Amino acid sequence: MDIKEKAIEYAKGRELTVLEQALADAYLEGYNAALADIEKNEKIEYVDLGLPSGTLWSNHYMSDENKKWIVYSEARNYILPSKSQWDELISETQQTMNKGIIYFQGANGNKFALPANLPNNIASFWLNSETDDKKQAKYIRLDLSRYTIDPKVLSQFVGACCGVLAVKYK
Repeated sequence: MDIKEKAIEYAKGRELTVLEQALADAYLEGYNAALADIEKNEKIEYVDLGLPSGTLWSNHYMSDENKKWIVYSEARNYILPSKSQWDELISETQQTMNKGIIYFQGANGNKFALPANLPNNIASFWLNSETDDKKQAKYIRLDLSRYTIDPKVLSQFVGACCGVLAVKYK
């Protein structure tokens, strides 16, 4: 068997593994490049809440030209939290409310505050989601006027404004 035949024999069955690894590497490289660009353009401070996934949450709403609320297309300039990251935040942290602010505290003692939009005591932020055929995207809505934390996952038109919290992995 010559070297070419040996190479062909070696490659059999391995092409998918190599392709899958190349795609995974490219995805990770793109994710890290996007994150580096975001962090370079805006100083984002993240809080490590000790979550099992390693997700770090921004400690404040992102803003765009002094606007606290951002339309979905502009929000896509940040790494938005997924629904599963939100679920983890709720299940793995202790939440407390005080005067229109919800606090999320991790098992490691670190915490961040999410203020409500006054006077209606609503806190909301975009989730990383695909837009549907009606040009709507998912967001979290917290009504902090009640004394219980009852988050709702809702959809709204992508041209509407909503808060933005960024996430990243350790």
